[in-house]
Amino acid sequence: MEHGPDLYYLLQRLQNCPIEFLRPPVLLSLPKNYSGEIQTGAVVSDLLFALGSNEDPRKIFESMQIKYSAENVNYLQLILVVSYLLNDTWFISAQKYATQAKELLSNKLKNLSVVVEAKQFVLDSERREELVRFCLKELNLKPKGESEIHAMDRLTTINSIERQKLIEESKAAQKRAQELREAIARQEAEEAASKWNRE
Repeated sequence: MEHGPDLYYLLQRLQNCPIEFLRPPVLLSLPKNYSGEIQTGAVVSDLLFALGSNEDPRKIFESMQIKYSAENVNYLQLILVVSYLLNDTWFISAQKYATQAKELLSNKLKNLSVVVEAKQFVLDSERREELVRFCLKELNLKPKGESEIHAMDRLTTINSIERQKLIEESKAAQKRAQELREAIARQEAEEAASKWNRE
């Protein structure tokens, strides 16, 4: 991993994300009560071009045309927030992150968008740090001045996807324990009834 920009610089950038990037994205098959305002594909296409991509902008635009659902609204909003984060002089002047950025924007953000509301990555300090660290990792970068071990440890500590897995595992364990207690109670009741009947 190479060193990327300063973490606090990117956190500040993300905190100052313009409200336009959190406006409703345009999707396919829109319901009557929803009005999309931002073409995510156009924003992503512009970003990738600025980062040095030679890919046909129409293909990039078309890849962001997905059907309406609450989950997809949040997903596209997260893509817009990350597009703003990466549309910075540090990344653009390097002219070497277009491929990783495309992979990040096309595939890597979906799981994160399922567990966290996109605007929280702008409004909440810990979620901002998570998103910055996540994006840097996907670009094979670490924050300036940090070791790779420290960068990965910190990301693991604040990782929303891992936290959600732990919560689900804990709920499943509690459910299994409850089922076991109920089964033991039933068995004890049956044994007590059987013993009473014999007497």
